[in-house]
Amino acid sequence: MKKKNEHIIYIIAALLGAVAFAVIYGIYVLNPFYTDWLITGGDLSQHYLGWEYFRRSEWLFPIGLTNQVAYPAETSVIYTDSIPLFAVIFKLFTRGISGRFQYFGLWGLCCFMLQGYWSAKILHKWVEDKWQVWLSSLFFIVSPIVIFRMYYHTALAAQWLILMAVYLCAMHKEQYKDVIKTSLKWGILGILIGSIHLYFVPMCGALLAGYIVYSLIEEKKIKVRYLWPGVSFVVGLFGIVYVLGGFSSGAQSGAGNNLGHFSFNLNGFYNPIGYSKVLKWLDVYTEGQYEGFAYLGLGILILLVGAVVAICLSGRERLIFLKANWMKAVIALGVVAGLIFLAASPKVSFDEHLLFEFPDIDIVMKYWSIFGSSGRIVWPVYYLIMLFAVIGALQLTKRVGENRIIAYVLLILCFVIQIYDISGKLIEKHKDYAYVEEKGITLESNFWDSIDTTGYEHVAWISHNIDRRKILYVADWALERDLTMSNFYFARTIDLRSYAEAETKQFKENTLYIFVPGDTVEYEDYHNFENALSFYEADGLIIGSVLPIQES
Repeated sequence: MKKKNEHIIYIIAALLGAVAFAVIYGIYVLNPFYTDWLITGGDLSQHYLGWEYFRRSEWLFPIGLTNQVAYPAETSVIYTDSIPLFAVIFKLFTRGISGRFQYFGLWGLCCFMLQGYWSAKILHKWVEDKWQVWLSSLFFIVSPIVIFRMYYHTALAAQWLILMAVYLCAMHKEQYKDVIKTSLKWGILGILIGSIHLYFVPMCGALLAGYIVYSLIEEKKIKVRYLWPGVSFVVGLFGIVYVLGGFSSGAQSGAGNNLGHFSFNLNGFYNPIGYSKVLKWLDVYTEGQYEGFAYLGLGILILLVGAVVAICLSGRERLIFLKANWMKAVIALGVVAGLIFLAASPKVSFDEHLLFEFPDIDIVMKYWSIFGSSGRIVWPVYYLIMLFAVIGALQLTKRVGENRIIAYVLLILCFVIQIYDISGKLIEKHKDYAYVEEKGITLESNFWDSIDTTGYEHVAWISHNIDRRKILYVADWALERDLTMSNFYFARTIDLRSYAEAETKQFKENTLYIFVPGDTVEYEDYHNFENALSFYEADGLIIGSVLPIQES
């Protein structure tokens, strides 16, 4: 009966997540046939168009590959950030459906529900009262960093993956000796990360490392069996990335010279970067440090003060607890410090000041730059702080008296403050997504609509210079006319120049060629092919065709 009641608590928390999603984003985005809201020319269009091109491709192996968006090369749906897990599932069930189809509304709903579910599971370990669990879970559901990512870097809104890892760590004492079941759970987490977004690897991997280290210390000797969760996680992760074609696309792993530009500023937990109606926007060292956005919200900051007061008032009790659990505390602090170090480095900054910079060691930077937007890596620390703030503040209310009303009032008051604080952004999101809107103007020239594409099958983007907005709009135009693309805006650089150069050596009648004016590379300069192609200009692009383009 107790187990059943626990599940009800978690399900209700998930339903609170669903309500929050509907209030913020509305219900129209859940319509799988309503896709106009996805064509913005930004990352959201990349995610959606990548999925549509993957959907219309024949099944290849590995199963995440498509030859439609970088024709004739095969690229993985991983590198369009199209949430490969959903892409594969929905491709199975929608191949026979004509027209356009989207699952991004459903994805957002699932993320909010799972955010509520996993936060409730974590909270219930320390909070018995179900109403306190539900009220506390609201802070996790309407987390500013989830709101910031949803429908921007859409897959990165799956921060319930971090909460899942935190929960597994929280249940260490009860579960770590059941190695098979524990390994299976970490393995599933690895599969989920590999099929959603790889930036969760260092975040959850750090928590897993702490889990394994503590298991070995608890046993007071090295036992290989306690390394199995790590092995399972790695096998699940790399296995699913292989199946999805992540190793078959020729994608570059590094972030180039951007390492440090997209880092975490040490003021990040209280710097609202435009998300607060109360606190001012603080200075940062680089403009790219929005990637380290980790604003806790005014309500959580107030609870955090209460948690610190609770610790100060329980000095003797806390010392006894730390003495009995000092190794766990050391490991937890090590994980937290490591995550902050990775997120803030290699150029550690506070406000607009550079505090220090780590030396440029080639081999280190090579692998470090795989996660060039390093500021994101601080997210597990963000949630641990939030957890500490809520539970600590609730401990403070117990010192006032056993009347639970005090705790309810505190949580409700702080949540109201939290929502008021970020209400400007919540209203902005509601206006952007909660109402049905027709697709805006993409390619402005009427020339595109006048092209009779009956005899064409492919669009070859010859330039290696990618104007994100233009190539996405061209891709949307090509998708509508059932044409392939030879290049796209990918999450990681994929070098397709050899294919583009080959296209210019043997022009085909079934292909439209897109050139970018001003390119000086020989095979990219359209002036070199004036005897082979007929050229037209539209929206700052040069369109070439072997035969004169006919109007429809």
